[in-house]
Amino acid sequence: MASSRQNGFVESFCGRSKHSLGDLNRFEIADEMIVADYRHIRCYNYSRIHTALKMPPAVSAAQLFPDSCLHKLGA
Repeated sequence: MASSRQNGFVESFCGRSKHSLGDLNRFEIADEMIVADYRHIRCYNYSRIHTALKMPPAVSAAQLFPDSCLHKLGA
């Protein structure tokens, strides 16, 4: 459950996700929507340039935590 401080982030992500996926009625089966959602989340975390960071969030995390395996997830 998201706290009230996290609500803005959740609302922003959900809004971007809905915009990216478009009309949900275009999916004939749930698996198609799940794959599209997975691709959106992966792009959101690993490819999209975060405006404040000026780099993808995964790259920023790898720089902040070089000893973790976070940088390997985006490979």
